[in-house]
Amino acid sequence: MKYQLDQLTIDIGVTPVENMFFNTYLLVAPGDAVRLYLYAFQKAYHGEECTHEEIAEDLSLSLEEVHIFWDYWSNMGIVKKIYDENKDYTIIFLSLRQLYLNNQAYISSTDKKDVSYQSNPEEVHREVETPAVEKMFREIEAILGTSLLPHEVTRILEDMNEYRSSPELVATAFAYSAEELGKRDFHYALGVLRKWYMAQIYTLEDWKNYLEKEEKKVRKKNTAQKMMNDQSSFKAEMDALIQRKLRESRKG
Repeated sequence: MKYQLDQLTIDIGVTPVENMFFNTYLLVAPGDAVRLYLYAFQKAYHGEECTHEEIAEDLSLSLEEVHIFWDYWSNMGIVKKIYDENKDYTIIFLSLRQLYLNNQAYISSTDKKDVSYQSNPEEVHREVETPAVEKMFREIEAILGTSLLPHEVTRILEDMNEYRSSPELVATAFAYSAEELGKRDFHYALGVLRKWYMAQIYTLEDWKNYLEKEEKKVRKKNTAQKMMNDQSSFKAEMDALIQRKLRESRKG
């Protein structure tokens, strides 16, 4: 005698997709890119192997579109492309929760020149988690009016270390770009941070001192300009006086 279970003809299983995907990526990604991600994720979660060609056919996409959308998700930092010897690649779906936790990592050092940060999520080592860095990210998100994506968090940490900038200065760069320059833009703010680095501005105190020096230069320039204007005005008045005296002497 044998005992067997009836095989289900309809898949009524569950595919757990992290809420961070819906809250952060689904709202901004192209529709077909979302379809590709979710469909392939479901296949991967249940251990079903499929090729790029099969996915393209199932989703009524061209093979070129499939590659474009995987490049999109790779650039967003939530999948990894592993190439083989035939230059084909396997897609590895990265845990968004793990990415978020890893991207909070900030390796501090007493010597800023020795600070290092590995942007590869699998290689990030969480040595120190500082309140200043957490506060910086909250302020930046408030300024931009949106949540930072994992690859944006990584970029900020990389630039912060490369430019030897304090967390307070990074947040100030975003605030300055938005409020003073009218540019509520991620990349523009990092460009401002780079300019400050070239001006040897590394901390909020450096920035304040820089502003004071620039203000003194402006005041000095304005004073010099006023003196020149006063001299020009005095010379014009003297010339007019001389001309008037000459005319009076001729009449006399």
